[in-house]
Amino acid sequence: MQAARSVAQVFQGVNLKCASCHDSFEGPRKLAEAWNLAACFAPGSLEMQRCDQATGKTATPRFLFAEVGAVPAEAPLEMRREAVAVLVTRPQNPRFARVIVNRLYRQLFGEGIVAAVDDFDGARGSAPELLDYLAYDLARHDYDLKRTLRVMATSRAYQCKTRQGDRPILAPAAERPTPTAESQNGKTSTPQQLGQSPTFRRKRMTAEQFADAVATVTGHWPTPVLMQAEPGEGPVRAWRYRDPDRLATALGRPSRDVINSVRAEEATVLQALELVNGDVLHQRLSQGAEALLAGPLGRETDIDNVVHTLCRRAYCREAAAAELEQGRKLLGAPQQRPAQRRAGWEDLLWLLIMRSEFQYID
Repeated sequence: MQAARSVAQVFQGVNLKCASCHDSFEGPRKLAEAWNLAACFAPGSLEMQRCDQATGKTATPRFLFAEVGAVPAEAPLEMRREAVAVLVTRPQNPRFARVIVNRLYRQLFGEGIVAAVDDFDGARGSAPELLDYLAYDLARHDYDLKRTLRVMATSRAYQCKTRQGDRPILAPAAERPTPTAESQNGKTSTPQQLGQSPTFRRKRMTAEQFADAVATVTGHWPTPVLMQAEPGEGPVRAWRYRDPDRLATALGRPSRDVINSVRAEEATVLQALELVNGDVLHQRLSQGAEALLAGPLGRETDIDNVVHTLCRRAYCREAAAAELEQGRKLLGAPQQRPAQRRAGWEDLLWLLIMRSEFQYID
C-alpha cells in the first residue's frame, strides 16, 4: 500500500491516503482503486481492508487509469511492477508529464500552475494551456528535465523581478501567437512566446540552496558524508548530503525516508535561533572566514574591493556606501595577522547572509 500511495502521489498527482482506508470523503478516489493499485506491488493475493477491518474481497491488480492500459493480474510480481512503470510513463498517460512539469514549475516560480502539486484530481490550475504546453514539450523531448528547466529559466517571466503574491499567467488569447509553419514542422514555441506575465512569487531559498549560497560567498565547501552517488567534478552541493545537519533541518529539509514534496515556507523561532546562535552556521562562517583570509581577498590591500567582491557573490551587485563603511570597520588592515582579523570577517559574513536580500529569491 505504501508503494501504491507513493507512486500515485509522486508520479500521478493522486492522493490515496484517505482511499487506502475508505472511500475518500474529499475526492473521487475509492477504496477499491487504492487496493487494486497496491495489488500490483503485492507478492501474493491481497485482501482489501476498510478502516483496518477485513472485507473478504480480494484486490485485482489494476492501474489507476484503465484507459492507459492494463496490468497482467496473473503475472509475477516483477512483471507487474514493470507494467506499472510503463503505464505511469508512457506518452498515452499525460498525467505523468503534467505532474512532473508542475513540480519543476513550483520549484522555480514558487507556486505550481496547479497549486496542490500532489493532488491533480479535478484541478485545472491557473494556466491550463501553459501546463499542457510544458507537459507536451517534456514528453516530446524524451522527458529531458534539464531542458524543461532551461525553458522555464530562460522565459521572460522567470527573469523579471518578483511581486509578492503574484503568479505567472497566460496573456489573453488575442495576444498569443498563432502556430507558424516553423512550429508545425517540429519547432515549438516557448513559454516566453506564450505571453506570460513577467512576475512570479517571491520565495525563500531552500535549506540546500542556503547552504550552497553561503559556500559560494565564502569559498569554503563542507565535505560531509554523501549519499551513495558519484559527486562528479566541482564543489559538492548540499542536496547530495546524506544526513541533514541541525541547520538544514531547522530550515526545512525533510528526512529522505518519507515523501515530502512541499516544504513549509513560514519562518520559525527555531530557524531564528539556529541562524543567530547555532553551532553549524557559526562553524561554517568561521571556516569560510579562514578560507577567505588565506586566499587572494585576505591579501587584498583595498578593503573596498573586498567588500564589493563579497557583495557581488552574495547579492549580484556592488556594495552600498553603508556596506563599505561596515567593511572598513570589520575587516581590519592587511598588515594584521589573519587570526586578529578573523572575528571581524566572520561578523561581516554573518551580516551579509542574514539580510532578506540574501535569503529570498527575487
